[in-house]
This record gives sequence, structure tokens and C-alpha cells, in this order.
Amino acid sequence: MSNTADNVVPMTPSLGAEAVPEEEPIKASITVLTSFGSNDPEREHLFQLDYHRIKHIIESKITVMSPGRSDPIGYNVEICNIRAGGISERALEKITKANIVVAILGERNINVIFEIAIRLFYNPVAILFYRDSDMAEGDGLRNQFFQHKPIYLDNFAIHALPPADDNLKKVATEVASQFNWFTPGIPEKLATAIDVTDQYFITLLGQCLQEIENEAINVPRDMSELTERRRPEGFIKGWDVMLPTSVIQIKWKKRAERFRYHATDMVDTEQPIVRDANDEFKNIFCINQNTQFPSQGPNKVTYQMLMDSIEPFVSDENLSAFNVDQARLSENLIFGSTMTSAEVPLRMEDNHPNVNIRGKVYMPCLVAKHTVGDTDKAHTTYFIISFVERFWPHDHPNNPLRPQN
Repeated sequence: MSNTADNVVPMTPSLGAEAVPEEEPIKASITVLTSFGSNDPEREHLFQLDYHRIKHIIESKITVMSPGRSDPIGYNVEICNIRAGGISERALEKITKANIVVAILGERNINVIFEIAIRLFYNPVAILFYRDSDMAEGDGLRNQFFQHKPIYLDNFAIHALPPADDNLKKVATEVASQFNWFTPGIPEKLATAIDVTDQYFITLLGQCLQEIENEAINVPRDMSELTERRRPEGFIKGWDVMLPTSVIQIKWKKRAERFRYHATDMVDTEQPIVRDANDEFKNIFCINQNTQFPSQGPNKVTYQMLMDSIEPFVSDENLSAFNVDQARLSENLIFGSTMTSAEVPLRMEDNHPNVNIRGKVYMPCLVAKHTVGDTDKAHTTYFIISFVERFWPHDHPNNPLRPQN
């Protein structure tokens, strides 16, 4: 492939040359799903301790790197408190929009199973634990769980939650009045005890999170195919799309102004990138039909690569005018919020390798865009862009709406 613009998600020509200041840290949110509201105060306190062990370890004790970055990811861990009687909009948002979910199974609590089902329907990125002390009771609950757990969890790794040792429980009891589900931190004495006694748990959580960041997690195919159609980048897979169409993605650090982005708000300058495209789109840009569109790594397909691939098959004059028009669109549609439309199409020359593309005219059209996440934090915007074939410029003699002299 080459480099050029994908009339789809334009990019300002100066973006690649612009000096980017020191990169802001990567932030990620984690929601913890666990038993909540036990009638036994002692067990309730144990559940709170397990939650704060996870929160303290992830936020303070492990280092997880994002590929291509030299600084670690900063995680923010929150509890998802769903009590009997319904699921609040806020809780639903925590479950579905968190970057990662950590779930603790046990206590014969089907609420957590329900919450996991919601999560996996939208996004299968989750770390699952079972509380071994609950599963090892004399009634064979542990065996029952693994024999009768929902089939959609069959191919997910479910780790035994390392139990708090007696010393850690003793310290937690001594400072019990100083922390609960919603305290932002824990007493220093308890934090020190976790640091000393939870070395295995620290290692395990670090490995699980790094595997997720490396995209090394094994998501069952049926679950991944289901959730793929729920994600913005899965739009094309879920519909029969009649026009050459692609889904373009931009990851942002945050939005600098209330209604406007700056180029430096992008996570990196190798954006926008293509997350999906139908065969018709691939034909225009000479992309192999089996091409996948990963979100990162050496095989990602960038906007610039599309522009390079089409360069030999359009005139210099057309490509130059097209890029200028795309820069204008970027300012209005990508960095700003002003609605506008493309004015310059791509005109295919007779040397295009696909004979069905030769001589055709394609106008890029932004069909829709969708932002996932809080714009005050790291978030992602998706753009669906189609190319309208046989779109005649306003003054073209074949345009039936051309003003007559």
C-alpha cells in the first residue's frame, strides 16, 4: 500500500510536520464487578478488602506499557455498585464503557454473571476471577460452578482470586473504620500490608493487564463476532453496505476546547487509521481483499497510506485539489463541528489496475460519526465514509443539474 488520503477522514497537511509537545500519559478506566451488599458484615468487609486490594495494586503497584510508548498506562479503578431492584444508567455506563472490567465470581451471586453478560455483549475485554474460599465449601459449590457456568464463559480464563492471608485480614480489621467501598484510598498500614503479602496477586494482575494491552487475550470467536457488530468499527460487518465504504478511527488524548480539537490532541500523528472497509472500497485503493485493519502495530492502515496507494492512478492536479479540499473538511468535520461536504472528487485514470474502476469519479461523503468515551479524557471517534460513484462536479457537462447557458 501507499500513502494518501482516504477521502474519508481527512487530515491537515501540516499535521505530520507539526511539533508535538511531550505526550500526555495514557489513561484507562477499570470497573470492578463483585458481590456487593452482603447481610454478613464480616463478609461484606472481606469483599471491600478484595476490591481495595485490586484497586491499590493496579493503581500503585504494577507497570503496564502500551506498545510504542515509553511511559506506563495510568489506570483508574472504580467499583460498580448495582443493588437489587434494577441497574442504573450510571452503572450500565461503567460496565459497558470501561476500558477493562475485572469481575469476581462467587457467593452464588448471579448479579455478577448478569453484569458480565452485559459487558461481554458490548466489549469482551475482561479479567475474570472466582473467589476460591466460596467455591471450596463442603456442598461442592466449586465443582457446580465450573460444571454449570454459562457456556459463553467456556473459553475465557477464570483465575482463582488469591485470598487475603491472615496477617492482611488482621490489618484490615484494625483499620476497618477507615475504608469502605467508596473511599478513594486505603490507610497506609493496609497499603503496606498488601505490598508485602500480595506479591503473587501483583504479578498476576500485571500479566493479565499487559496481555490485554498487547492484544494477546484469547476472545472466543462467537463472542468476538457478536461484539464486533456492536462496535462502531464493526458497522460494515453488520450491514450490507452498497457503496464503497470504510470506518475510520481517531484516538484522542482529550478535546482541547469545548467544541474543537487541535492536532496535538491526537494520541499519535499516524492517524486517522482504517478499522474496516468493504470490498468495493478496497478495490478503489488497491487493498488486498484479505487485509485486516488492526488498531495498532506495523500492519495498521493509515489515511496517508491510502493516499499513497491511489497516487499513481489519479492526476497530480486532481490529487492536489483533492488534498486541499480534504484539509478544509478536516478543519470543519474532524477538528471542528461545522457541517460541510466535499467539493473535489477522485477521478480515476485509465491505468488503474482494476478495469472496473478506470475512468470513474468518486466523491467522498461523511455518512456518520460517533465518539466513544468522555471527551475530557482519552476517547475515540469513528467516522463512516462512503464514496458516491458517478458524482459529477457542479460544472461538468454530464451533470444534469449543470446550469445551462
